[in-house]
Amino acid sequence: MLACIFMSMGPAKHEQAAIFRRKMSGLRMFSSILRVQSTEKSTLDSYDYSKVFACILALFLSIITLFLHSCIASRIFQDCLSLLYGDLLTAERSFMQSFLESTKHGTTFYPFQIYHMDVPPFTNIVNYHWHPELEILMIHKGTLIVTDNQVSRTGTAGDILFIMPEHLHTMHSNTDSVLYDAFVFPMEFLNFALFDEVQTRYLLPLVQKKLLFPPSVTDSCPAYPEIWSCFSSIIRENNTKSTAYTFSTKVLLLQIFCRMFQNNLFLPACDSAVSASSEHLSLLREILTYISENYKKRLTLSDLAEHFHLSPKYFSRYFHQNFGKTFTGYLNDYRILRACELLLNTDDPVLAIALSTGFENVSYFIRKFKEGIGYTPSAYRTLGKAGKINPASLQTLLPVPESAPHPQNN
Repeated sequence: MLACIFMSMGPAKHEQAAIFRRKMSGLRMFSSILRVQSTEKSTLDSYDYSKVFACILALFLSIITLFLHSCIASRIFQDCLSLLYGDLLTAERSFMQSFLESTKHGTTFYPFQIYHMDVPPFTNIVNYHWHPELEILMIHKGTLIVTDNQVSRTGTAGDILFIMPEHLHTMHSNTDSVLYDAFVFPMEFLNFALFDEVQTRYLLPLVQKKLLFPPSVTDSCPAYPEIWSCFSSIIRENNTKSTAYTFSTKVLLLQIFCRMFQNNLFLPACDSAVSASSEHLSLLREILTYISENYKKRLTLSDLAEHFHLSPKYFSRYFHQNFGKTFTGYLNDYRILRACELLLNTDDPVLAIALSTGFENVSYFIRKFKEGIGYTPSAYRTLGKAGKINPASLQTLLPVPESAPHPQNN
């Protein structure tokens, strides 16, 4: 590794080597003089004191120079390591950033948002994504299947599910339609200006993820009725925007967390069973990143398999096992999501949007769009700009491949 580092120094490497050789030759010269003079049987008067003094001075200067160059080399080595680890961290942040949800939840002064979701059966509510906020799901009707950091769990009517900040997750409905509310807000929303005991003992460990939220709270919990009632009050306060509703929301959230602490519902970070191996998750994020960076181009399963040094057959099976749909199905869904954004935020023609999101045929794009969203691209744009479709939430509805009536293949 040291060889690689010094090779990366270019011409400086040869200059340092030359300096080192000169220092070593000075040391060897001094050593040889001492050996010669020690073997001579002469008096002290016969010594050449000027030569001995010069050698001692050369030795002293050589030691000082060697010390300085060692410090410089050590600094260069540290800088190289810093650059190496810096690049790795930058790459990690880069592919995580690719799936950071771009939607802004709430406002700067009130970073809290509730999304009311009424989802048809067999619907993929949102593709894999993550965001820095905590997400709480309050299920009113039906069954909701959530995949959180590659761990799948099911919530039914009456359940309250928690998704930790920065967790990679997706969710879909099953045979029944699902009605639920999603509360999205940063943990810092509840911080106190004064670092009192509540802040340091209870809230700070949640912000620092030393304590984790439970996967769910159900009616088996003694505090469940009060917790459910508080969430219902939050919905009512925000829908009516009553006087001091923002104040009331914070108070009710703190009351919910207080009851959760009193019932020991929070989990120590080391005891959490909701995370998969970091290496496995890293590969999944890399796959998603590659798709997000290349979806505008012609992209096939073989391209991804080759990029990740896997056989197409194995990669196809691996992709389906981890993302719950075929590669082609996921790619089409992703392209449609990007097309939805362009339809609502630009005036580009449908043909231009189809081509810019990777569809090579506009007829195929319109057909897939209608299968996934339920409207043609033009109708979706008209409804969205008229405010009849809420694009701010994660409500782009895409069919779950296993239940889709049309065949999908790679």
